[in-house]
Amino acid sequence: MGAHLIDGEFQSDKYPWCKRGFAPLKLTDRGAWAVLWAYAQQRRSVDAVFADDLQEALRLKGYDGPTDVTSLVAAITLYTQALEDEGTARRLAEAGL
Repeated sequence: MGAHLIDGEFQSDKYPWCKRGFAPLKLTDRGAWAVLWAYAQQRRSVDAVFADDLQEALRLKGYDGPTDVTSLVAAITLYTQALEDEGTARRLAEAGL
């Protein structure tokens, strides 16, 4: 643990274009969709246009949002585990998340 921390900030080793302190969540990463959807929901009260546009971009990729809260929590949990475990990343892809 700590291999991606530089002066206490996250730094991706796979995505050098991603600045220190940022996490590379991409719309092309199906495993990130539920997390991005949840982030849009969280930010809606601050920037509704951002939230709408991010969720529409996800819809255009084929993701219509979680069908229920349990699905959202499960997706976020799986994605968090995927950051630590490559086997989980494979399971996410197989599950279509």
